[in-house]
Amino acid sequence: MSAHEFVGIATDVDPDDETALLTAMDSVRRNGVQTVIVTLGGAGSLAVDAANAYRIRTGDIATVNATGSGDSFLAALTSTVAFGTVDGAHGLIPALRMASAAGAANAMRFEPDVGSLHDVLAQLPGAMVDVLPPPSGAGTS
Repeated sequence: MSAHEFVGIATDVDPDDETALLTAMDSVRRNGVQTVIVTLGGAGSLAVDAANAYRIRTGDIATVNATGSGDSFLAALTSTVAFGTVDGAHGLIPALRMASAAGAANAMRFEPDVGSLHDVLAQLPGAMVDVLPPPSGAGTS
């Protein structure tokens, strides 16, 4: 979900405060969600699972129209979790990278559309995932 949507759930969180956002995301996770992912537009996205927090960065792109980028992110995330990447990689980090690349590819086009798989894969080198220290409470039920 987007940061705008997330603050509808965690109403006392400043979406520009990464530490507070990660802590609130972890609180949601501890209430029964396996992985919580919040997109931040051009600033990338954040994710929290039981083991870690993650900052997902997108390479420098020329944004033309970001409409549909969140949908593209989610579509790539779910398909990569289900089927793996084109080179056979599985897991959350490859899925987050592919999702970030798809969101970026979409934002670079005038019409909401990721274009071809080649267009998405061209953005993959810039899609980086930083593993962060777990927020307070991570690793607990």
